[in-house]
Amino acid sequence: MRQRYLSVLLAAVTGVAMSGLLVAPAYALPTGRKANPAIASAATTVEGTVVSVAAGTITLRQSDGTTVTVTVGAGATITVDGAEVALAEIPAGARLRAVGTESRRGFVASQVEAATTWVASYSGAVSAVDAHSVTLGGGVTVGVSPAASVTVDGAMGTWTSLTPGSQVTLAGLETASGVRTAGTVTAVSAWDLRVTGTLSAVDPDLRTLTAETTTGPVTVEVAADAEITLDGAPIGLPLLPLDTILWLSGTEGAAGVRTVNRVEATTQPGTEQRPKRS
Repeated sequence: MRQRYLSVLLAAVTGVAMSGLLVAPAYALPTGRKANPAIASAATTVEGTVVSVAAGTITLRQSDGTTVTVTVGAGATITVDGAEVALAEIPAGARLRAVGTESRRGFVASQVEAATTWVASYSGAVSAVDAHSVTLGGGVTVGVSPAASVTVDGAMGTWTSLTPGSQVTLAGLETASGVRTAGTVTAVSAWDLRVTGTLSAVDPDLRTLTAETTTGPVTVEVAADAEITLDGAPIGLPLLPLDTILWLSGTEGAAGVRTVNRVEATTQPGTEQRPKRS
């Protein structure tokens, strides 16, 4: 039954595009306000990840990393994934919402709802791929369902064809035990590049130029058919004077290759806006 439940949930999120690392219960829990870690707050709800369960209490870790202990009132309704259970059956790692009231002894829950599986997504640069999973920079590994929908550069593809450096979003499910499974994989091997800086070097033979930016030097390849202008007038790459202000437009690929097809330069110091295109 558990495997069937997870399969149904995974199918439900296949095809849903999500960004960033988010966590939402697979069966919806209404959003409540965050508790004061000192007294579990006067809020009517307390939410977090289960750290431990003891006799009559649950310790949660909230989204800001603080912990709070919730007292479970006598006769409280306790459910896990919608099924009523005993307090001791709530597993560590589950996502939990407690509804209750404030009393002299702190927050006392009359209703406790926990989820052991929730919708999640993970985005970042691919660092490794194998037959069963994708690993992102930072070491997050996400398993990929055999039935996953995979899109690479807008076309249907396979996750095993992803190259290191590709930008990817994996949407699927995460469980209380830390198992991550993606039902949707969306990847791009090239993306828009925008660079603003001061020209510090030009190599006409290699068709490269280097711009000094606020984060350091950036070297790009200039496409053979790139549009190059200086103060709005066309100019050849070898004739670009050093120390001019540059606005570069192009693409960056998964292998780190940056290619620009438009170079806009100005000799006017202090220019805050890019030149108007002719």
